[in-house]
Amino acid sequence: MQINWFTVIAQLFNFILLVWLMKRFLYKPIMAAIDEREKKIKAQLNDTTAQKAEAQKEQEAFSAKNADFDQHKKASMDAAITDSRTEWQKLLDLARTDAEALRTNIAEALEEMQTTMQTDLAKKTLQAVLFKPSPTQKRPKPMETLESLSRKIAGATDIKSVKALSTRSCSMWYRALKR
Repeated sequence: MQINWFTVIAQLFNFILLVWLMKRFLYKPIMAAIDEREKKIKAQLNDTTAQKAEAQKEQEAFSAKNADFDQHKKASMDAAITDSRTEWQKLLDLARTDAEALRTNIAEALEEMQTTMQTDLAKKTLQAVLFKPSPTQKRPKPMETLESLSRKIAGATDIKSVKALSTRSCSMWYRALKR
C-alpha cells in the first residue's frame, strides 16, 4: 500500500477550501444572525428591567397615594363623627331645654287652672250660702238646664266655642251628669 501524495494533498486542499467556504458563506451569516438575536434579547431584557423598575416606582407612588388617601379619609371620618356628635349633643340639649320649658309651662298652666277653679268654687259656694234665692225666684229644672247645655255644646263646632260657654253652664252640666 502506497500513499499517493497527490491525493493526500488534494484532499487536504479540498478540506481547507471547504472549511474556508463554510466559514465565509455559512458560519459568518449564522453567527451574525445569532449575534443579532442575542443583541435583541439583551435589549428586550434591558427594556423589561427598565419597565419593571418603572412599574415598581409607580406601584410605590400608588401605595404612597393610597396611604395618604386612607389617612385623609380617616381624618375626614373622625371629623365628621366629631361634628355629628357635637350636633347631636346640641340637639339633645335643645330638646331637654324645650322639654323643661314645656314642663314649666304646663305646671304653670295647671297651677293657674287650679287657682281659677278654686276661686270659682269659692265664689259659687259663697253665693250659694250667702245669697239664697227667694221663694218667688224661679229656679230652672236640672233636666231643662242639662238639655239646653247639651244643645249648646252640640252646636259648638270648635274648642273656642266650647270654652266660650259659661262656667256656670259647664258646672251645671257636670253636676247633672254626676247624678
